[in-house]
Amino acid sequence: MSISATKKIAKQKAYFSGSVKNYRRSMLMHLTPIKHFYRLSSKYIKGEVLDVGSGGLITYDIAKAKSVLLTDISEDLIRSPQKIVNDRLEFVNDDRAKTKVANVFKLPFKKSSFDTVLVLSVLHHLSLPKVASNYRNLDNALKESYRVVKPKGYLLIWESCLSILISRIYKFFYEVTYSFFIKFNKPLPYFFFSSGRIKFFEGKRF
Repeated sequence: MSISATKKIAKQKAYFSGSVKNYRRSMLMHLTPIKHFYRLSSKYIKGEVLDVGSGGLITYDIAKAKSVLLTDISEDLIRSPQKIVNDRLEFVNDDRAKTKVANVFKLPFKKSSFDTVLVLSVLHHLSLPKVASNYRNLDNALKESYRVVKPKGYLLIWESCLSILISRIYKFFYEVTYSFFIKFNKPLPYFFFSSGRIKFFEGKRF
């Protein structure tokens, strides 16, 4: 990774580290999709679980999990992990839940280490100034996440997506808009459009 890209990631790290409380509270505004994912994913989340870029927040059913490892790029993001209970945030009091600082592009784990790997609302935050760089980041993050999944395990991905029309407009203005926001240490996320993302996944061999 270039020095320039490393500096941009450092700014992202600083930004998210300073907005942990706001991030977790903002998730309460998205309870409908969170509850939907909770129901859909419950049968897949079991055994040794890794949550990549967790933000220190559990939004899924861990009843069948042997252990849950919450990771993110800084200690601030995973300190005092919380979960959503009855539409409220509560601190996690579960010996199975642990935290570890980790970079999604270079996870400090051996191949095939986890039964379930979660990448929830993370990929659009791996943004850099150039659109092409965001697709490379997407590719690299998925390869690395898949690498640590056990054979017959599960890689679960949940992402915000745009319609194709909104995505084209967003993409057109993205680079100039990113350069403006990064001056204030506010990295602009890059949202992919849903059908394009499906095609992207289908064309990859991990």
